[in-house]
Amino acid sequence: MSLIIGTIVGLTQFRIKRLYAYSTISHVGFILLALSINNVESLQAFVFYLMQYTISNLNAFLILISIGYSLYYHRYADIKYNMIKDKNNSPIT
Repeated sequence: MSLIIGTIVGLTQFRIKRLYAYSTISHVGFILLALSINNVESLQAFVFYLMQYTISNLNAFLILISIGYSLYYHRYADIKYNMIKDKNNSPIT
């Protein structure tokens, strides 16, 4: 069920962090699917998928955050540092 809900709701998102959140909900469905079958191969697949998804998702978040901060910094380089902390219009947050 989370596979379907995460995918459908994720397709309607415009903000990148929300898209990743619903993608995570969808991937939890894959993880639960591997845990629902109780044998050695499914547990190995669960551990592999969990490690692979964690590493790739962390890398994607780091890349998006660094791109967002660099674009925001270069756009508003002449404003004081305290004003840069307000990022309400950024699509990454």
